Amino acid sequence: MYKPKRFSILDTNIVYFLKQGSYHIDVVGGFGITPNNFKLLITNSEMDHRVTIKKSKWPVQSFMFDKRTKRYCSFDIPVAGNYRIDCLHPHSLNVKKSNLPIFSSFFRSIPTSEITLYLYLKY
Repeated sequence: MYKPKRFSILDTNIVYFLKQGSYHIDVVGGFGITPNNFKLLITNSEMDHRVTIKKSKWPVQSFMFDKRTKRYCSFDIPVAGNYRIDCLHPHSLNVKKSNLPIFSSFFRSIPTSEITLYLYLKY
């Protein structure tokens, strides 16, 4: 059984063994996500092959770890192996508890140090 991974966007040198399949990455912390210059790069460590990341058109919102969670992207792993995950410009990712404009003005952005990503295999 595959164990989901949870990590901070400030973490560096993130390397996970990923088996072949389709994956999702969710942002944990809030429903209102504004990426600005934030980017994820996923690269096979052995072959130096970069994985194509697909942004979610209709991101799913849910609650995990007693926090608000919203789907950020999905991607396919063609070959099992060690993959490096790089979070570029993590301080530019803006996450608020609500995605509704009327409520988001009342909430501050979540501090970057509290934003985590949840990586899991799509079944």
